[in-house]
Amino acid sequence: MIKSKFIFFVLLAMVFNTSVLSNTKIVYKINNEIITNVDVQNEIQYLIALNNQLNTLEKEQLINIAKESIIREQIKKNELLKYYLLDQTNPLLKEIVKNFYTELNIDSEKEFEQYLLPYNLTIKKLLEKFEIETTWNQLIYEKYNNQVKINEKNIRDTIKKNPINKNQTKYLLSEILFENKDKVTLDIQVQEINESINVIGFKNTANTFSISDTAKFGGSIGWVGEFNLSKLIVEKIKNLKIGEVTKPILLGTNYLIVKLEDKKIELVKVNAKQNLEKLIKAERERQLNQFSNIYYNKIKINTQINEL
Repeated sequence: MIKSKFIFFVLLAMVFNTSVLSNTKIVYKINNEIITNVDVQNEIQYLIALNNQLNTLEKEQLINIAKESIIREQIKKNELLKYYLLDQTNPLLKEIVKNFYTELNIDSEKEFEQYLLPYNLTIKKLLEKFEIETTWNQLIYEKYNNQVKINEKNIRDTIKKNPINKNQTKYLLSEILFENKDKVTLDIQVQEINESINVIGFKNTANTFSISDTAKFGGSIGWVGEFNLSKLIVEKIKNLKIGEVTKPILLGTNYLIVKLEDKKIELVKVNAKQNLEKLIKAERERQLNQFSNIYYNKIKINTQINEL
């Protein structure tokens, strides 16, 4: 009896797998890697888990966002495998996952596993994806850190102008970082983005247009103190009302649109040394993000992407 039941379930599994395979279609070939419609559907679930507002989009929009996300991830992964073994042993990955579910107001890993179930996701799968982004940042740092140019004197002069104790405004921010596409004027591109914000909201627009790593999270940056922002950004956001967005801000070769989600004032004790380190780190990250986009675009140009 036990043997017959076992055979029954094996046959049932075979029938199910055959059904799934029969409906599986190849949608992209990226170099030698195959991307199927099942992969696209799984990516949609992943992106919705990161940003629930994507549920409001039309199916075709979701598919397009998922395709772009998969292509970007696969191109990065192919490049990383030239230099690293992606085995999820980096101790930082667990901390990244914890920070992520904490942002969702989830208290424990067990609760987070329950949250992921409806999306057909596991923490292991998230670790795989987060590892690609983490290792990519490591690669960019190793390749370009020596090319980062920081004017420490200007940063020190800025710090000296701030008193030791001061009320600091903290901003809850989201972003859309985009590049000016060839043959598309900036005005037309900005109009398209603004129309998208009005129709589907800022978070979904970030998923659609932003080239920043925050795009998967609806462009969310989180709370940032004014002392840790550049003068340029502070000038653009300080007079915004909550819910408003800036006009495009030129950053290197890209443009940035920032949304003010909320703000608050806190009394802070400014440690000059710590503040210097934070501002240097922020400037370093800004420049490394520029190098990251340049490097990615260079790899993408030399990648065979065939839509099938």
